Amino acid sequence: PAPPFSVRGIGKEFCITTPSTTFYHKPEDKITGSAHKSNPFSSNSTCETVQFVSGLALDINPEGEHEIVLSYGIMDCGSGIVRIMLDDVLSSLHSSQNSYK
Repeated sequence: PAPPFSVRGIGKEFCITTPSTTFYHKPEDKITGSAHKSNPFSSNSTCETVQFVSGLALDINPEGEHEIVLSYGIMDCGSGIVRIMLDDVLSSLHSSQNSYK
């Protein structure tokens, strides 16, 4: 594809579940451990009221599956890292063919 790029899909709002305080980091803490896995499109997700994505990368896990790695802020005072299956993200999108004309 060449610029200008167009929107190809739109997803609904989602939240990132935080499994425990293990992944809740204050700026002065050293981040240890690995990212947790999440399906933010699950209807039974319980999440903080303030979250924002601050980084995104595409990765391949040891099983050869594509994952999106997100770094995100929690309640404006902590941070976390989560891995989400690329197929989960793509299946949550719907066509934007008529959305931005």
